[in-house]
Amino acid sequence: MAGNLSGGEQQMLAIARGLMSSPRLMMLDEPASGLDPRSRIELRDVLRALAAQGKTVLVSSHILTDLERVVSHVAFMRDGAIQLFEAWDTLLEHFRLQPAGARGIPHDAVVCINKRSGERVVDMRHAAPDADVGRALTLDELFVELNA
Repeated sequence: MAGNLSGGEQQMLAIARGLMSSPRLMMLDEPASGLDPRSRIELRDVLRALAAQGKTVLVSSHILTDLERVVSHVAFMRDGAIQLFEAWDTLLEHFRLQPAGARGIPHDAVVCINKRSGERVVDMRHAAPDADVGRALTLDELFVELNA
């Protein structure tokens, strides 16, 4: 009986039930919530398999590290509005965290400024070729900077 399953097992059962109709679009809200590490790996494998079949999976999650290995695009939302939407590869390649005094950064390259530290998230596609590069961000770090 489903009522006797653990929270993680119930979560996986709900995902499996959703897959039974072979949807083209699947929307998952916190799908890794309550899952043990093995089940989280299995969930990532399922999400990859769905993508390989050409299906679209929209995932809302606060466990960003689980998404880093499976997402193609990322949207950060705050107060019901999209703050940033980019391809994951673009975030890895072009978005950098720079100190407050970094040079060669035009205003339109700055995605956000941390009000406390003065550090900036910069889209290097809009920066001068000789601009200070900064360092790449994880999804968790980018989320924190967007909301600082």
